[in-house]
Amino acid sequence: MTVMTKTEIEALLGMDAPPAQVEAAWLKAAPSVARTALALHQQLADAKAAQALVVERAEAECRLIADRFRSKMNGTTLADASYHLAEAEAAENCATAIRALADLSCVEALAALRAERDEWKRKHGELQDLATEHNTAVAKNTIALTSLAQKAEAERDALAAKLAAAEARVGVLTEAMDGAALAMKSARGVIVSKHEHALLTGALVKCAEAKAGVSIPAALNMEAANG
Repeated sequence: MTVMTKTEIEALLGMDAPPAQVEAAWLKAAPSVARTALALHQQLADAKAAQALVVERAEAECRLIADRFRSKMNGTTLADASYHLAEAEAAENCATAIRALADLSCVEALAALRAERDEWKRKHGELQDLATEHNTAVAKNTIALTSLAQKAEAERDALAAKLAAAEARVGVLTEAMDGAALAMKSARGVIVSKHEHALLTGALVKCAEAKAGVSIPAALNMEAANG
């Protein structure tokens, strides 16, 4: 059970049974009775706040009417001014009488609800500020990480280009070493085959190209064109 109904409370109060059974029934219903009492207290507080709010709005409306009558007093005849003044005073008297209808506890209940509302608004504003700060920080971190990633990619591409150039130089040096071995073989009077001779010539050309930084056939073509 949660909140007891009127019928359930009346049945518990009017229970006709031995004292032991009555006591057992009350002990079993005690949590529900407590929740019901709390719920009724909350309903009473809400009703008091609603009553104070109605009184407050009615009073404000009467004072607004009084202000309207007073604003009509300027630039009118004495009789009209007296009439407007009387109406304004009557409206103010109504406002005072309406205000007196509100019990002090009702006014306090309304003030407590408004304070609670304002506190929730304040907390909501703080949460929004924190969310904005978090989103801003995430955006900044994303930009920084993107910049670092782009820089890393550029460095990777540069290193890849250097590695490719180094591998090309290793290839040239490897062929040059093979050519040097063939040259030493030829210098010792060892017969060099045509294939080995072609390898030797190619290695020497590549060494010359690597040293000059230009293709030998391209250089010969340029020389022939200039000649």
